[in-house]
Amino acid sequence: MAFLYSVPDLEIAILSAVAAFRGGYATPGQFDILLDTRDLLLLGAVGAKDEGVKEVARAVNDVLADVRESWDGTKFALLSEDQLNALDVLADVSSDFWKRKSGALYQAAYIHLKQWREKQNEDQGTKS
Repeated sequence: MAFLYSVPDLEIAILSAVAAFRGGYATPGQFDILLDTRDLLLLGAVGAKDEGVKEVARAVNDVLADVRESWDGTKFALLSEDQLNALDVLADVSSDFWKRKSGALYQAAYIHLKQWREKQNEDQGTKS
């Protein structure tokens, strides 16, 4: 999990990940930061009953799927301007959303995502 950070550190991590994709030097770890950003935002939006933010989180799914598929084992393919703009929107909406919400909501979303990722990793281990 990428997000055991304070809010300023979190924002720096997200913006750095987006910048890395803009620059064409993104790593799998930076991709994971964007996945966590999307997932935490979706969990938070569900908890806050914020339909607009849920839609933003869901809308970036296709872009993140394309990014994942573009990994060739050494680097990600360059993204289109529309894809990069979608990542910018994700970063902006996430930053704004979490600044307006309680730390308790973030903590609950983080714990839920961490548990889900651990289960996902266990399930992958049993399939090997």
